Amino acid sequence: MLAEKSKTVWPDPNMVAADVYTKVMENDRVRVFDVGFKPGQKTVMHGHPDHVVYVLSDFTLHLTAPDGTSQVFPLKTGQTIFMEAGPHAAQNIGKTEGHALVIELKESRMQRSIQISSPATPSQQASQEFISRGKTHEPLSG
Repeated sequence: MLAEKSKTVWPDPNMVAADVYTKVMENDRVRVFDVGFKPGQKTVMHGHPDHVVYVLSDFTLHLTAPDGTSQVFPLKTGQTIFMEAGPHAAQNIGKTEGHALVIELKESRMQRSIQISSPATPSQQASQEFISRGKTHEPLSG
């Protein structure tokens, strides 16, 4: 649903949501954003490659896909979420300011050459499907 993959190039959050996304680092493997959402603040439709979200403060995020489907995420400090590539618009619908890190993943040179030269085995495909389900991981207690 929200993790719709598409050949369409969606607007870069660094360009269309600079009031929410602050780029803190980029290299050939990752791009990292410090994300700050005030209560009620929205972003326009934009896209990300596969990415990880690490929540730094509790807030409630409403994501909407281009087809109009939407989902509400009550986010908790320390929560980690993997999201597949795709577009969405977002709004903090809670009463608290939201803060998170978004780490966008880039293909490594090694992955590109492996993907081109050897198709995935059934075991690798099953592993990838499991990883790609967008599992949410609760904070580690310690």
